[in-house]
Amino acid sequence: KTLGDLNFIENEELKLKLEAVKDFSSFTGAIENTPYSFIFQNKSLDNLSEINTLLDKFYIENLLNSISSVKDKKAVEPFNEYIKILIDLYNVRIISRNVDSNATEELVDGGNLLKEDLAGVTDNAQLESTISNSIYGEMIGDVNNLNIENGFFKFLIKQAGNIAAKYTIKSGAIVRFI
Repeated sequence: KTLGDLNFIENEELKLKLEAVKDFSSFTGAIENTPYSFIFQNKSLDNLSEINTLLDKFYIENLLNSISSVKDKKAVEPFNEYIKILIDLYNVRIISRNVDSNATEELVDGGNLLKEDLAGVTDNAQLESTISNSIYGEMIGDVNNLNIENGFFKFLIKQAGNIAAKYTIKSGAIVRFI
């Protein structure tokens, strides 16, 4: 599934439905027939972790599709840097959940951390070692869920400065990307 045509976002009827949402059931009814509806099918508030994971994966996959559809590869270089960090954060979240619950969510390929290396992580000690020895290690420190999230976002902020210096994003690059 992809977002495809984003005109549904500007739909006044959808906006009114969303404004009237009072509970989870009315929310799922409001987003029916949107690209997001499949994520919420047969779900309840008890499935928030699963819903969150599906939304993250949907976002990443749509970003990857958008980036890959751009013909001017120079224009997408800064966006590739950004998406690699998001993929790593997503994958580390999945690994952390898998270790804690013996789940087996599928990882996304294309981050700075190799999918094959992450797939071999089976416990918290391995996760800590993998993260500590990565480009994210100094930003995370002690490995726990809060430090992982904060560390990735600190790294993302640092990288934003590096990306801005390396790729001066001018209006032409944005227009070529769009």
